[in-house]
Amino acid sequence: MVRGRPNVRQDVYAMAYTLRMAKIVPVREFRTKLSELLSDVADRRDHVLVTRNGKPVADLVPHGPSRKRKTLRDMQEEFRQLPPIDVEQWYREVNFVQPSLIRVEADEATYNLHIILRFELEQAMLADEFPLEQLPDEWNSRMWDYLGIAVPDDTEGVLQDVHWSGGSIGYFPTYALGNLISAQIWERVTADLPDLDEQFEQGEFGPLRDWLREHLHQLGRKFTPGETLERVVGTPQIDPAPYVRYLREKLAAIYGIAAPTS
Repeated sequence: MVRGRPNVRQDVYAMAYTLRMAKIVPVREFRTKLSELLSDVADRRDHVLVTRNGKPVADLVPHGPSRKRKTLRDMQEEFRQLPPIDVEQWYREVNFVQPSLIRVEADEATYNLHIILRFELEQAMLADEFPLEQLPDEWNSRMWDYLGIAVPDDTEGVLQDVHWSGGSIGYFPTYALGNLISAQIWERVTADLPDLDEQFEQGEFGPLRDWLREHLHQLGRKFTPGETLERVVGTPQIDPAPYVRYLREKLAAIYGIAAPTS
């Protein structure tokens, strides 16, 4: 269907979004290629923006809700720098698990080990268990014990983060707590929205946005973390089980191994 645009001031941000997503067609070309453009809109769910003298005058949009499944091919067409790769290989590679030297480059299976290392060192420093001059050696020892990585120098070791130099002692555990809480919330989300994967395949993120807005975003800092968690998942307690289930199920599928049942 064709919608006429009212003669009102265009919102700059809405305009930028439209120009990014739409196929821009001058009115003269629109007249000569109408049949072809209609087919693109109907079959490929394209959005055509018709212009006259460089100014938008009308939209040609699909009728009814979008049902186009978003694919890796769509991404490759949009981002030309992506190499040729099939979707299964791409999924395995972006979820590859390997211990890393740098915390912010860690995968989701080993990231929390970086946090445990830092939290243990913070506790040890506050308890005066070793002189601060010994901190690099303590760091390097734990990196080897937990991740099997030899630290080449302090820049990529104990000095890689800005937290301690800025006085943020005790901040690192919040990252791990956030990971655990996110898995608890995600289990509730998928229980309430069981067709979420299908919606994502169609590029539909509205239901998830609306759920998050209703249950979390609109609350802001009105409640404590425990109160918020209880309102969302039914308990104020942080439970690691959903996070462990998530990792086991996901990585078992990727690496072709049986997921433990407990």
